[in-house]
Amino acid sequence: MKQLFFYSTSGSAAIHKALGLGGSYCTWSAGDHMKDLTIGVLELRDWHDPEEYIDKMEAEGIEWLPNHLVNPIQVIDPKHAMALAVHGVKPEHTTAQAMMAISDSAGVFPPFKPRRF
Repeated sequence: MKQLFFYSTSGSAAIHKALGLGGSYCTWSAGDHMKDLTIGVLELRDWHDPEEYIDKMEAEGIEWLPNHLVNPIQVIDPKHAMALAVHGVKPEHTTAQAMMAISDSAGVFPPFKPRRF
Protein backbone atom coordinates (compact mmCIF):
# COMPACT_ATOMS: atom_id res chain seq x y z
CA MET A 1 0.00 0.00 0.00
CA LYS A 2 1.25 3.46 -0.92
CA GLN A 3 0.56 6.66 0.96
CA LEU A 4 -0.11 9.97 -0.76
CA PHE A 5 -0.07 12.89 1.67
CA PHE A 6 -1.96 16.06 0.75
CA TYR A 7 -3.62 19.21 2.06
CA SER A 8 -6.31 21.65 1.07
CA THR A 9 -6.23 25.27 2.20
CA SER A 10 -9.95 25.59 1.50
CA GLY A 11 -11.31 22.74 3.59
CA SER A 12 -12.52 19.23 2.97
CA ALA A 13 -15.24 19.76 0.34
CA ALA A 14 -12.63 19.81 -2.45
CA ILE A 15 -11.02 16.69 -1.02
CA HIS A 16 -14.29 14.76 -0.95
CA LYS A 17 -15.04 15.85 -4.51
CA ALA A 18 -11.60 14.87 -5.81
CA LEU A 19 -11.29 11.58 -3.98
CA GLY A 20 -14.82 10.38 -4.50
CA LEU A 21 -13.52 8.04 -7.20
CA GLY A 22 -12.35 5.51 -4.64
CA GLY A 23 -9.40 4.77 -2.43
CA SER A 24 -9.22 5.00 1.32
CA TYR A 25 -8.38 8.37 2.79
CA CYS A 26 -8.37 10.11 6.14
CA THR A 27 -8.41 13.86 6.82
CA TRP A 28 -7.83 16.09 9.83
CA SER A 29 -8.20 19.80 10.52
CA ALA A 30 -7.36 21.82 13.63
CA GLY A 31 -10.19 24.21 12.76
CA ASP A 32 -13.38 24.07 10.74
CA HIS A 33 -12.77 21.18 8.34
CA MET A 34 -15.23 22.64 5.84
CA LYS A 35 -13.23 25.83 5.28
CA ASP A 36 -9.85 25.70 7.05
CA LEU A 37 -6.56 23.96 6.29
CA THR A 38 -7.30 20.24 6.04
CA ILE A 39 -4.56 17.64 5.85
CA GLY A 40 -4.95 14.09 4.65
CA VAL A 41 -3.48 10.82 3.55
CA LEU A 42 -4.73 8.66 0.70
CA GLU A 43 -3.86 4.98 0.87
CA LEU A 44 -3.43 3.44 -2.55
CA ARG A 45 -3.42 -0.25 -3.33
CA ASP A 46 -1.32 -1.68 -6.16
CA TRP A 47 -4.22 -1.49 -8.62
CA HIS A 48 -4.76 2.26 -8.02
CA ASP A 49 -3.14 4.69 -10.43
CA PRO A 50 -1.56 7.49 -8.35
CA GLU A 51 -1.54 9.84 -11.35
CA GLU A 52 -5.32 9.57 -11.67
CA TYR A 53 -5.72 10.72 -8.07
CA ILE A 54 -3.12 13.47 -8.42
CA ASP A 55 -4.88 14.83 -11.52
CA LYS A 56 -8.21 14.95 -9.67
CA MET A 57 -6.61 16.57 -6.62
CA GLU A 58 -4.79 19.21 -8.64
CA ALA A 59 -8.02 20.05 -10.48
CA GLU A 60 -9.57 20.89 -7.08
CA GLY A 61 -6.58 22.94 -5.89
CA ILE A 62 -5.33 20.29 -3.49
CA GLU A 63 -1.58 20.20 -2.89
CA TRP A 64 0.25 16.89 -2.54
CA LEU A 65 3.63 16.09 -1.01
CA PRO A 66 6.46 14.11 -2.65
CA ASN A 67 6.56 10.34 -2.26
CA HIS A 68 8.57 9.71 0.91
CA LEU A 69 9.67 6.25 -0.22
CA VAL A 70 10.97 7.09 -3.69
CA ASN A 71 13.25 9.89 -2.48
CA PRO A 72 13.33 9.91 1.34
CA ILE A 73 15.79 12.83 1.54
CA GLN A 74 13.88 15.20 -0.75
CA VAL A 75 12.74 18.26 1.18
CA ILE A 76 9.23 19.54 0.66
CA ASP A 77 8.51 22.58 -1.49
CA PRO A 78 8.81 25.89 0.42
CA LYS A 79 5.15 26.69 -0.33
CA HIS A 80 4.13 23.45 1.43
CA ALA A 81 6.32 24.25 4.43
CA MET A 82 4.75 27.70 4.67
CA ALA A 83 1.19 26.38 4.46
CA LEU A 84 1.87 23.67 7.06
CA ALA A 85 4.11 25.72 9.41
CA VAL A 86 1.28 26.17 11.91
CA HIS A 87 1.67 22.43 12.66
CA GLY A 88 5.44 22.56 13.20
CA VAL A 89 6.54 21.85 9.63
CA LYS A 90 9.85 23.46 8.70
CA PRO A 91 11.33 24.28 5.25
CA GLU A 92 14.07 21.65 5.68
CA HIS A 93 11.59 18.84 6.39
CA THR A 94 11.14 15.85 4.15
CA THR A 95 7.62 14.52 3.60
CA ALA A 96 8.09 11.95 6.37
CA GLN A 97 9.35 14.58 8.82
CA ALA A 98 6.55 16.98 7.91
CA MET A 99 3.89 14.31 8.43
CA MET A 100 5.39 13.29 11.78
CA ALA A 101 5.24 16.95 12.89
CA ILE A 102 1.60 17.13 11.77
CA SER A 103 0.82 13.82 13.50
CA ASP A 104 2.27 15.21 16.73
CA SER A 105 0.30 18.44 16.31
CA ALA A 106 -2.88 16.42 15.77
CA GLY A 107 -2.34 14.49 19.00
CA VAL A 108 -0.31 11.62 17.54
CA PHE A 109 -2.77 10.83 14.76
CA PRO A 110 -1.74 7.32 13.58
CA PRO A 111 -2.92 7.60 9.94
CA PHE A 112 -0.38 10.39 9.35
CA LYS A 113 2.63 8.32 10.36
CA PRO A 114 4.57 7.50 7.19
CA ARG A 115 5.00 3.82 6.52
CA ARG A 116 8.51 2.55 5.86
CA PHE A 117 7.40 0.08 3.18
